[in-house]
Amino acid sequence: MSIDFTREDRIATITLNRPNKMNAMTPEMYADISKRLKEIDEDPDIWVGIITGTGDRAFSAGADLAMEGRASGTGGWSAYRPVRFDSGLEVQKPLIAAINGYCLAGGLELALICDIRIACQEAQFGCPE
Repeated sequence: MSIDFTREDRIATITLNRPNKMNAMTPEMYADISKRLKEIDEDPDIWVGIITGTGDRAFSAGADLAMEGRASGTGGWSAYRPVRFDSGLEVQKPLIAAINGYCLAGGLELALICDIRIACQEAQFGCPE
């Protein structure tokens, strides 16, 4: 699993867990994050959600372009289209992005669905695409 989902008291935390890849997200991670966002929204025992990344280099560098030939242009973005973070915009509970390091492309999109964004001093934001 490339994300961790924990619950403590009334707080749920989604942690992107691919620090060696700057928490770049696979299509499976996008789907799992969307599933967990829905769980946060629907569970009355969860009052707030936090999204963060493992390590201090990156919150997320976005989609993993090196997977399945995407970097060479043969894979395209079709694997990511059905699992975008639009569902995160429907979460009725506060979502907090705890941003550590690079927050790029799809990582920035993930941060933008959150109501509150807290960033370390070294955080860098961008949409290089």
